[in-house]
Amino acid sequence: MEKLEDVEKQVTDISLDDESLASQTSKDQQPEFQTSQELTQQNQGKQRKQQKQQKPKKDSVEEINKLGFCPLGCSKITLWHKPAIADIKLLKELKGINLIVTLLYDKENPFPVIEECKNQDIENFRIPLKGASDATLKDPENIAMIVEKLTELFDKLTQKEYNVLIHCSAGVHRTGTIGYTLMRMNGLDQLQSHEALKQMREQTFLDVGENRMQIAEQNYIPLLLKNDL
Repeated sequence: MEKLEDVEKQVTDISLDDESLASQTSKDQQPEFQTSQELTQQNQGKQRKQQKQQKPKKDSVEEINKLGFCPLGCSKITLWHKPAIADIKLLKELKGINLIVTLLYDKENPFPVIEECKNQDIENFRIPLKGASDATLKDPENIAMIVEKLTELFDKLTQKEYNVLIHCSAGVHRTGTIGYTLMRMNGLDQLQSHEALKQMREQTFLDVGENRMQIAEQNYIPLLLKNDL
């Protein structure tokens, strides 16, 4: 009789162990299922984001069509804000853009724009500016860098025909300052250079700021015109 009870107890213990093992196995497998589900959701999110980036916004088409050009050497230039990735192809198709001048600093992540320029067979020229405050634009290191870069860019645009887009983030302060300076280098006077901004992009013309154009007059243009450009 005792042996029978021992056997029944052993069977009960084995059943409990099996249930415990099955429960633990289920718990171990559950995180793997959740992780797989999370990865699927993440991939779907990335795909939606990529599709969104690849599809130009209707507003972008209207804005791009409004952009005007001003002649500079053999080339012509226009101004805009930082383009979305999908807009870069559109700029090439609608405006024939084959050179984009990027005024963004590294922390503003200009690299996706630069990479997409390569994908679209568009040249990219960087002038990395940390904003457009008076202090930044008057900084001696920035003055030297701007003068060097604009000399190189002006030479480039007078030796080969380009359709150029210049942009920073909002396309106003840095873009306006550089656009104005290039117009002065191209032989326009102060009033004509400011008016040229309006022809390229009215918002830049309205909001560039008199202070920035004066900083260009006092700090960049004397050095640039001294180089007999």
